[in-house]
Formats: sequence, structure tokens, C-alpha cells
Amino acid sequence: MSKHFFRTHVNGQQLLVDAGWDRPLGHHYLNIERENAPEEEDALLYSSLYDRTLFSPERGRLMAGLTTEELAAKLTEHGIRPPDGFLQALEDDARKNVGNAIRHW
Repeated sequence: MSKHFFRTHVNGQQLLVDAGWDRPLGHHYLNIERENAPEEEDALLYSSLYDRTLFSPERGRLMAGLTTEELAAKLTEHGIRPPDGFLQALEDDARKNVGNAIRHW
């Protein structure tokens, strides 16, 4: 699995984005967390693992995974602009079937 991390601010919230290529499952994943969330609130804003729209036999997916385009759309939905080269790196990971790689942006 490749893992790519970056931090950003959206509407006064400090966010940690964790995305990458899941080599065994053959798709991308995405997690977005609020780093400054109060303890009584859930810090997880989005996780492809819990996105029920991604579980679809019609789409050929029995596990929650994203294409690069879908991942980019999820970032946009949350007002997040990824670093330059981020999406291309995810595409490269998929093309090369990268595993055991970590990159901080």
C-alpha cells in the first residue's frame, strides 16, 4: 500500500489527508481527519472505507475504493486543493502497483 499525507486548512479547520494505492485490493483510498477536533467530536470527516456509495456490485466493487478522479472529486467536495503533483503520484502508484511506500507532502 502506498500512503501519501498532507496537511491543509479549510474553513478554520486543520485537516490531515491520507490517501494512497491499496495494492491488494487494486484501488485508491482516502481519509480526511480534523486535527483540531474537540475530543467529544469525531475527527474523521471522510473515509472511503465508510462511503456506502462505493460498495456496488454493478461498479465491480465489493470493497470501498476510489478511482483517482473520484478521489479528486471527494477532495473538492471538502474544499481541499491537493499539492501539485499529488494526484499524478497516486496515478503513478496505481500504474506501477506500488506497495510499502510513504510520502509526506
